[in-house]
Amino acid sequence: MVGDHNQQNLLLAVTAACLAGLDGAAIAAGVASFPGVPHRLEHICTWQGIDLINDSKATNYDAAEVGLRSVAAPAVLIAGGEAKQGDDTAWVERIRERAATVLLIGDAAPQFAQRLDAAGYSAYEIVETMDRAVARGAELAPALGATVVLLSPACASFDQYPNFEQRGEHFRQLCQARFL
Repeated sequence: MVGDHNQQNLLLAVTAACLAGLDGAAIAAGVASFPGVPHRLEHICTWQGIDLINDSKATNYDAAEVGLRSVAAPAVLIAGGEAKQGDDTAWVERIRERAATVLLIGDAAPQFAQRLDAAGYSAYEIVETMDRAVARGAELAPALGATVVLLSPACASFDQYPNFEQRGEHFRQLCQARFL
């Protein structure tokens, strides 16, 4: 499971299972077979050594900052959608530290581009749609030495999708069609 926070949750679950008296082998089997939670740093596939990760549930700056902090750097970040209010300072700093490039989608793309420019970060492209983001991520990741393409939008999905689940499912389908 990707992310320190997910490792902590796993440790808590194992501790609770032990305290409840469950057999150690059963706990180990459960941990080994647990695929993770969809749309929450969900590993979709690996292509040419590049992990494609769906964090569509990261619908605000704090969650997207944790997502970017949780994956290997440098990463190609796909971000955007319908912007929310909030303090983006930590998220922008994490982008500066860990993103090889940012592919911006949705209504928030121009606003995010301005914000990244203001922070002195120019390695972004406005690609508008998820289809273009996945295709461009496949082109850029090997060229930039990125080992991850991460969908962690920091936005609601409502500009292009009914909900974050459908946005994440579209990302999954695009990745599976292109890379498997």
